[in-house]
Amino acid sequence: MKKYIIFTGNITNMGGAQQYLSNKVKRLKSAGYIPIIISTRPGKVLLENLKSFDSNRIEELRFRPFCYTGCDKKIILDKILDITSREPDSVHYYIESNGISFIEWAEMTAQLLNCKHVCINLQENHVYDKHQKLFLNYKYIRDELYGISPKSVGMMLDDHEIGENDKHYIAAECNNVVEDVECDFISDLPNADYQIGCIGRLEKAYVKNGIKEVCLFANKHKDKKINLILIGGGKESEIIEIKNIIDGTNNIYLHITGFMYPIPRELINHIDCFFSSAGSSRVSMQEKRPTISMNAENGKAIGILNYTTTNTLYGDCNVPLSQYLEQVLLESYCTKHETLKMETSNYDPHKEFLRQISFFDRNDNEYYDTTTMKAFTYKDKLYKAVGHIVGSKGLMLFYRIMSYISRTIKSHASNQMI
Repeated sequence: MKKYIIFTGNITNMGGAQQYLSNKVKRLKSAGYIPIIISTRPGKVLLENLKSFDSNRIEELRFRPFCYTGCDKKIILDKILDITSREPDSVHYYIESNGISFIEWAEMTAQLLNCKHVCINLQENHVYDKHQKLFLNYKYIRDELYGISPKSVGMMLDDHEIGENDKHYIAAECNNVVEDVECDFISDLPNADYQIGCIGRLEKAYVKNGIKEVCLFANKHKDKKINLILIGGGKESEIIEIKNIIDGTNNIYLHITGFMYPIPRELINHIDCFFSSAGSSRVSMQEKRPTISMNAENGKAIGILNYTTTNTLYGDCNVPLSQYLEQVLLESYCTKHETLKMETSNYDPHKEFLRQISFFDRNDNEYYDTTTMKAFTYKDKLYKAVGHIVGSKGLMLFYRIMSYISRTIKSHASNQMI
């Protein structure tokens, strides 16, 4: 029996990470593995393949192990082992972690189960303390660290020089979200000269930066009506902030679909131009819709995907999005130029899945000494102090209270701006 355990933060809502997990679960089952997903964040699970893992949520994993006493740490690890069914003698375990937040818990669990732990870091931004970088470097040397682009691991390791042939990254299968399903949304849209769309969670930096650029474009063409269609969801405070950005630009009509799965193909085809990042940008590009790729770090435009660039995450940002909108919408750039052939890529998702499974074939099982991981940032030191004084339950309560206060302050500040 083969059990494949994935430590991840969020299986709720809808995004590239959730779609990656959903596809991986399907492929694991087809290959004879028993997938187990352990997550941390509460919320509604939208993807059918992930709903059975909703009860595997351990919220304490949102904090690093040093935030807990030895007794609390053992209780949390026991929760993890209960989910995995504690069968190390009759089961071959594989452990994958999807982000730096849970890499320590995953390593500790792997040591308890005497199995290999591979970190496939799905994060787009990489800011880590010195202890985390030492850990990541250890995993990299052992071929147990991968990112979501050729540049990702280099960024994790302080721009460590990664060779061109280095394969420490994966092609995440997360773009198959468009289907021929009924779409009532289009009939509610007002008539407009241009339909501009964006796919992604509203808190992403490229969403707000992109909207500011759409406003610049709209203000330059006040005689044109623009439907701005955001395919994604977010907190109320994010929606308020977005409305504040658009406020004063009278020829933009904002429409937010909320989290949507699958995305109706009719809606994608109704939109004249998209701006998105990472896997989201590939969604519309694969449907042959003009798509402006956005940098995941600074939220600025990289280029017209499959026409001026093949980059979906990182790249030079020398031309503003508003100028690309001019080229696509007014100058019909995509009908006058040849593509860069991204649409004919020979990417085989099954072969890529088998390659990811092969990560577990390398090296003997060795483990990083997680007791060397120390609280480095002010926030970590605060959480550690609270956890050691009031215990795990007190720490979770403290976190909820602080999160509520933070949301209230942010919401109040946003309302004051209206």
